[in-house]
Amino acid sequence: MSKILEINPMSLNSGPGFRVEVILSNNDEGVELTPNQLVDRIRKFRPYIELNSGGVTFKGDNIFSQSKFLDEVFNICHKAGFKTCIMCNANNYNGENIFNHIDIVILSITGLPVYNYNNLTDIDFDNIEKFLKQVNKKNIPLYINQEIYKGINDNLNYINELKKYLKVYQNIKQIDIIGNIEEESLDELRKVLNEV
Repeated sequence: MSKILEINPMSLNSGPGFRVEVILSNNDEGVELTPNQLVDRIRKFRPYIELNSGGVTFKGDNIFSQSKFLDEVFNICHKAGFKTCIMCNANNYNGENIFNHIDIVILSITGLPVYNYNNLTDIDFDNIEKFLKQVNKKNIPLYINQEIYKGINDNLNYINELKKYLKVYQNIKQIDIIGNIEEESLDELRKVLNEV
């Protein structure tokens, strides 16, 4: 069993297509469900998921501490015909084998070590590197969300360093940048990021 904080149907921001977004609880809040009970709730949204090849996305701060639960959930989801995804920042990842029966990974990155990374977050960058290597090894399609902070990594030097750092990972399908800066500036950075 695991505590589920929220189930959001028809999410458009947690992977390709219409997705059911499941947020795992990191405290005593939420509803305790077995893997079968959780998937039974997801099944109610099958018509929306199937409209445009969507799936189910799982997110939460303690996602890696619930690997046994999620392995079982993902297995049931696959048998039910649902594509699975995790959305995370690799917090608390300690090198364990990534979940089985997973179709997509969405990883949020705050920054690189040489660009004040440790001043932006308390996540150990080593965890992100371990996670990237494990996802790449298993050839799981990977989507990157790079967070941009004004005056810190909102510049072309950083974007070029990011491209250089990520180019060794052959499983990356898309890199996007998000942040609270002017949309015109974000578009300029996206243009450089997507240049071949």
